[in-house]
Amino acid sequence: MRKELENILFDHLKTSLSAELKTMLVRGHSTDDRHIPYISIDVGEIKPFGDMLESDGIFEAEVNVAIADSAHDIDYKYLFPRISEVRAILGTFALENDKYRCEGLWFESETDARDDNNLGVVLTYKLVFQRL
Repeated sequence: MRKELENILFDHLKTSLSAELKTMLVRGHSTDDRHIPYISIDVGEIKPFGDMLESDGIFEAEVNVAIADSAHDIDYKYLFPRISEVRAILGTFALENDKYRCEGLWFESETDARDDNNLGVVLTYKLVFQRL
């Protein structure tokens, strides 16, 4: 279920991002080489929502979206619009197919994700969905 939802979110971004940003999108659970800059989406552990049981069919998962660029060769005028575009797209996410229903992702936080070689952020969302 986790990989399936990650693929749904990946495809949603892939079809919604501007042409330039589409080329930066990489799968979160992959051993593929990540060329800088990149946008990566990762769905965390799926668990029953709140105090509910798995049999209730309502689940939650943390979704992390990393948006990274080189710390050595970056132009900030490009980084911040990337972040804004991803947030706008995920802010309107809705899903209803024959397996799942999700009314949206709830933005939780933006974390600085810099290290010696990269600058960027990790956007954290809460995905609450129903398995049909």
